[in-house]
Amino acid sequence: MSSELSASQSGHTARTPAREGLHQRARKWLRRLIFMGMAVMVVAFATIAVVVLFDLDPRLEDSRERILRDFAGTHRATDLRFPGAAHHPIRPRQGLAADFDLSSSELSFVEQEIEAELQAKPGNSRLMYLRALVHLVYLQPGPAIDLLERLRLFSPNDPELLGALGYAHYLRGRAERSTGDLLRSVDFLDQAIAVSPDDPVLLFNAGIVYQRLKNQKEAVSRFRRFLQVSPEDGWAAEARQRLRDLSR
Repeated sequence: MSSELSASQSGHTARTPAREGLHQRARKWLRRLIFMGMAVMVVAFATIAVVVLFDLDPRLEDSRERILRDFAGTHRATDLRFPGAAHHPIRPRQGLAADFDLSSSELSFVEQEIEAELQAKPGNSRLMYLRALVHLVYLQPGPAIDLLERLRLFSPNDPELLGALGYAHYLRGRAERSTGDLLRSVDFLDQAIAVSPDDPVLLFNAGIVYQRLKNQKEAVSRFRRFLQVSPEDGWAAEARQRLRDLSR
């Protein structure tokens, strides 16, 4: 009996370290799982805080910009390239009433929505930028320039803002036959290219403005660089045609 009890105690003693090892590994994995769960929660709360504090709604803003791009592309009224718009031939228009379709209705809705939000958040930079884009789509460069210049005070080297200013000054230069605006346009575009040298929209638009200014050398340089960056782009055929025109 004594020997059986001793054997039993010996077996119990032998199993204890193994159980302890299992318990330690289980506790270690449990701590890891708890830590990972807490990390995920922190990231989620941080994301929500950024969205709330900075009034961000990426899905909604993507939808707005898509509508603006689509309208500017399908109702292309200038030889410049609207940021992100697909290539379409120029369709001179006398105003939205004369060119009304479903996209015009969407554009009007986007404009009203942005205007309403700006009333509640007048300093929101993204909303101000979107409002400037609406002005550009409506071929209203003056109000767009006012908004973009206010934004440029805080982001003087932002290629997106500089490119939009180049676009706006070109519109005004063409409408008012102002060489000064055309020169400001190409200056803004070249500043943007210095920051973002491979941006196809900036390169194409700079080529257009230099061509309008009859600066053949710089126009050819921008169009050739554009074709290096984006040879299969929908705008490439137009760039090649413009290069042929410039070589005559």
